Amino acid sequence: MLARHSLASPRRLSRITALAIALLVFIVTFDTRALGSDPIPTVVENGHTYVAVEPLLRDLEIGYDIEGSHLAVNGRSYPHALVEINGIAMANARDLAAFLNLKLTDDHGNLVFGQPQTPAPAHAEAPPESDLDAVRTQLIALLDEHRNEQGVGPLGIDPRAQAAAQAHALDMARDGVLRHVDPDGRTPFDRYHAQGGHCRFYAENVAWYGLADASRAALSSAIEKLDAQMMAERPPDDGHRANIVSPIYDSVGIGIAVGPGGIFLTEDFSGS
Repeated sequence: MLARHSLASPRRLSRITALAIALLVFIVTFDTRALGSDPIPTVVENGHTYVAVEPLLRDLEIGYDIEGSHLAVNGRSYPHALVEINGIAMANARDLAAFLNLKLTDDHGNLVFGQPQTPAPAHAEAPPESDLDAVRTQLIALLDEHRNEQGVGPLGIDPRAQAAAQAHALDMARDGVLRHVDPDGRTPFDRYHAQGGHCRFYAENVAWYGLADASRAALSSAIEKLDAQMMAERPPDDGHRANIVSPIYDSVGIGIAVGPGGIFLTEDFSGS
């Protein structure tokens, strides 16, 4: 899942709000089952399936708590806001399966939530710094490749944006929540300014990917998938991609953190 924040754009519509609007337009019946139970309400939008959360969790006999758009299961916070459609709280089926550590299979057009996979550790051990540095280098190379394809120059490293991005990624991983505004009410630029940063333009992309281990190979694969998802966006809902290839940004800071819920990524772009 992705979210973005940009000071360069006057349009501040969040990605989850845009998604909710799209879902109200594109509602398709899709047969999803939990362990062979009766079909559970779902919708399909842009190739992604969203499932009714409460019927699914009741069928799986999993305890949960929902407050507004926030879901908690056994003390763990689901790192995305739920989308309400016709009074039903829904979530991306594959993201929810990854969060619940359940196997999700396609049985002749039916998505089936199966038995739990090998559980992830309750408190994921932080990857070695050498692995994080390697993945950051990999991602910056991908960003520069996308920019080169658009005739835009490569990105330098902004150490203050890097510090702000890493602190925010760690903050999100600790709480298991994808967000731009931190618990202290600070925006991306507030965090950058607190690190001593000064620039004319600033933007932030944040994203999350569920994974069961924190090996370098798993981190590398997750980063590639998140980057591909951002670059696959099309106007007018292409905020992440627009930040990546915008010529007004000349530097970047990359934050990567791993918690029990998966990998949390922060891309902070700055431009003079």
